[in-house]
Amino acid sequence: MEKDDLYRAVLADPDSDAPRERFAEWAAANGEEDRAELIRLQLEDDRTPPPADPDEEDEESERRAERVVELLKAHLEWRSFPELPGINWTHGSNFGFSRGFQDSVLVTGSEPFQRQMGRVFQEAPVTRATFEKVDDTGVAEIAASPLLARLRHLNLNFCPIGDAAAEALAASANTANLKSLRFYRCGVGPRGARALASSPFFAAALDLDLRRNPIDAESEAVLRSRFGKNLHVDTPEERGRHPLLQDPFDQKLVAHFQKLTSALSAAAPPQAIGIDCTVRNLPGSPDGIHTRVVNLVGKRPTPAQVQPAVRQAAIELARFWSTEGGGFPGVRATMTRVPDGTWQVNMTRLDADRPA
Repeated sequence: MEKDDLYRAVLADPDSDAPRERFAEWAAANGEEDRAELIRLQLEDDRTPPPADPDEEDEESERRAERVVELLKAHLEWRSFPELPGINWTHGSNFGFSRGFQDSVLVTGSEPFQRQMGRVFQEAPVTRATFEKVDDTGVAEIAASPLLARLRHLNLNFCPIGDAAAEALAASANTANLKSLRFYRCGVGPRGARALASSPFFAAALDLDLRRNPIDAESEAVLRSRFGKNLHVDTPEERGRHPLLQDPFDQKLVAHFQKLTSALSAAAPPQAIGIDCTVRNLPGSPDGIHTRVVNLVGKRPTPAQVQPAVRQAAIELARFWSTEGGGFPGVRATMTRVPDGTWQVNMTRLDADRPA
């Protein structure tokens, strides 16, 4: 078989190792020893089970990892793919390579997924997609697309989504091939959790990450009965360290920030990479003052084109909490610019209902 035929075989069956091994054999016999080495190293790494002790050093795995990076840096041609609007080919560890081939992309929005992923699957055996700048409506569009059935790993971490997004995915037959689904620090609550637990399409072994979501104990129990040890949620101790999941002030703040993130994402140019709005809870001081520090930052240093939009959003947020208090009395907000050019809103309130 010729090289192109072997590559098409990899594209046609991305889950199987056999076409990759045949490609490696051809590469080794036709002067592409480095390409063959990369494939074989990553296949070996994929087949090696993790150590029982996570802190245990595995010198052989470290050697393979270092060599993989060396090979990928030395052969930029392996990472040469057509520029597609809304698609970042180099996302993830090892420039998105796994098992010897490009496996992961970053997708900015639901529209690029619908318009470009067909071309992505023609160019590389991609099975992983991480999304940014998608809201509940965008996730519903992704869930309805037959292209979703080509993915094995769907990452929605930090996206401004909630129960509606979880319900859309749970109701989609296109999710049947997923091996992992990530909702880290989104807004999925009990309603969305119940939908995920009752989905007739999710695989029994689906790895489901719902950490830093407002999941109650009853919903967690329902999810646990469906996904078992493959469910990842916050422990009671972690919930105690993150009152964001329970405090009504913070719940309202998160809802406001989800809307704010969507507005910023719509206004930001593609090179902004995305606006990452996070809430960091600080311990209450002895006099009962509790401070919420909210960073309006890009996932990379905020480009000059986005700074005015970020600054305006910070101003509006500070005004909202200073004048209306989000339904709580005694809220004060100040805004400062940090060295990397992004903006930070500091909110302080007096909690009369908490012990001093």
